[in-house]
Amino acid sequence: MWLKREKTANNPQEETLLYYNVKERYMKIKVSHVNTPNWREITVHSRFPKELQRLFEISQNIWWSWNYEALELFKSLDPVIWKECGNNPVLLLKQMSYEKLKELAKDEDVLQRLDEVYTKFTNYMNVRPDENRPSVAYFSMEYGLNSVLKIYSGGLGILAGDYLKEASDSNVNLCGVGLLYRYGYFTQSLSMEGQQIA
Repeated sequence: MWLKREKTANNPQEETLLYYNVKERYMKIKVSHVNTPNWREITVHSRFPKELQRLFEISQNIWWSWNYEALELFKSLDPVIWKECGNNPVLLLKQMSYEKLKELAKDEDVLQRLDEVYTKFTNYMNVRPDENRPSVAYFSMEYGLNSVLKIYSGGLGILAGDYLKEASDSNVNLCGVGLLYRYGYFTQSLSMEGQQIA
């Protein structure tokens, strides 16, 4: 016995199943897919009070990871969630309730510190590289910019990340080229014969 599927020409939601047996007889069964779930991946973004939009903008740039004022600002918003999120400002802002965000939007101390950090951020981002200086291509297997950006596994990745940060701070026109492991990292161990066991 075997199965063959045929789509109904005038209705894409229906198909006919033909069941064949060894004696070449078959039975037609109409199947409707009207109630079959249609799954799609969606991303839900939190609403942000207008006063905190700049906070969201800063969180989307890895610059925050080597600016101590930005780190302290994010940490001060909610130290418990900050720790639970692994010091990741994107997750921090997603985890905070809208009520908490509205409360922060009225906090004069938070807004003043946000103004200071945002001014430093925009000043940093608005400086353009000197076009008379040569461009640099930096090749490394991995870049350790911050633990929340998991594109490194060890000390050499941290060193490469430090080079990128310093180049950014020095306003060098640099392009970093590396590898991104599609399925993440694995734990390596060796057998008694010295063979890698993944």
